[in-house]
Amino acid sequence: MIIANKEILADFVEKHSRAMEKITTREQYDGIKQDVENLIAEATQKGMLEPDAVNEYTSKISELSRLMSDYEDNYLNIMPTQQDTAH
Repeated sequence: MIIANKEILADFVEKHSRAMEKITTREQYDGIKQDVENLIAEATQKGMLEPDAVNEYTSKISELSRLMSDYEDNYLNIMPTQQDTAH
C-alpha cells in the first residue's frame, strides 16, 4: 500500500487511530509494521522526514512505532542487542 495523497493519508490515520489502541495479535503487528514501512517510504519520497520534522507522517509513524514496541515488549520478548551502561 502506497499512500498517494493527503486524503488517503488522512483516511489511513483515521482508520488506525480508531482501530488501534493496542496490538494484541501477530497479524495486527505484521500489518502495522508494513504500514509503518510504507509511511516511511512515502514520507522519505516527499521529503517529510527531515530532522526535527513534525507532520502527519512523523506523528503517525511515531504512534504506530510505540504500539509495535509495546507489542514486542509484551509478546515477542525482543531484547535490546546492547545496553548502554556508561552514563
